Amino acid sequence: MTYWSQFYCHSGCALKHAAKAVYALACCPRAMATLTAIALAVVLLFSSGCASAGSKRWYSPATWFSARPATAADKAHAVEAKAQTAATDAEDKAMRAAHVEIAKADVSNQSLPPSRATDLSRRFVANGLGLLDQVQPLTAAESAELRVVVAGLLSESAETVAAAEKKQAAAETEASRLSRELSQARTEANAATLRADQADAKLRTAFDRENALANDLRAQKARFWIAIGALVLVSGFALYAKLALGGVGAALHAAGAPAGVIQALDSRLSTFGQYLVRVGRQAEAKSEAVKQTIT
Repeated sequence: MTYWSQFYCHSGCALKHAAKAVYALACCPRAMATLTAIALAVVLLFSSGCASAGSKRWYSPATWFSARPATAADKAHAVEAKAQTAATDAEDKAMRAAHVEIAKADVSNQSLPPSRATDLSRRFVANGLGLLDQVQPLTAAESAELRVVVAGLLSESAETVAAAEKKQAAAETEASRLSRELSQARTEANAATLRADQADAKLRTAFDRENALANDLRAQKARFWIAIGALVLVSGFALYAKLALGGVGAALHAAGAPAGVIQALDSRLSTFGQYLVRVGRQAEAKSEAVKQTIT
């Protein structure tokens, strides 16, 4: 048996079984309702779809929680911005306190006796003050206050020195507090940045996952429309088999055609056509038997 002979033989068997299944579906009284239900279920299945982060739709359950990664990233960045602002404010306060202390050193240096070390100290302090004045210039009240403190510390009066020492101790305590606040603010800002980076990484992962789902959805939609086309073809063929092909043998049998006529017709038909005529006759015979049983 050649290759093509086997191919035609097996193809004929496959077509025969397919025709048998189609005709059985066509004979079912609920066939069209079943096909409609299947089509509706397929439509509902594929309409759920998927969506990228932020495109939540009430009618699509698969998208109800798709915005979570983006929302988490937005919240993390908001916390990061707040922490960075707090750290910047702490830096500004610490820098201003340092500016005041350097300004005190500059005023104190004016009272030192002339020497090489004094000249260098004045030079270095002047350089620092020049930069700090460009960033955060001191107000007139702050300048006046620090001069009073320095003058009090250099005073010969014990009472004046004690009052100035009290103010200087308070300033040093405030500087220590600002230093701790700056350290804590920077730590919180770094932690917030790390959390924001992690949220961004999760958002990227979610985006990649949703993109892959979107690609799957496009493929599913293509398969869906192919299935719809196939469903339309099968439904049309089922209706044709029920109304036309299956009715040929049934009509001949019901008309009482002689066996020779039916055999002659069978000999003119292809194997597939003979099979359809035979199935039609059998279906008609079963229908008549059922009717006689009922009566």
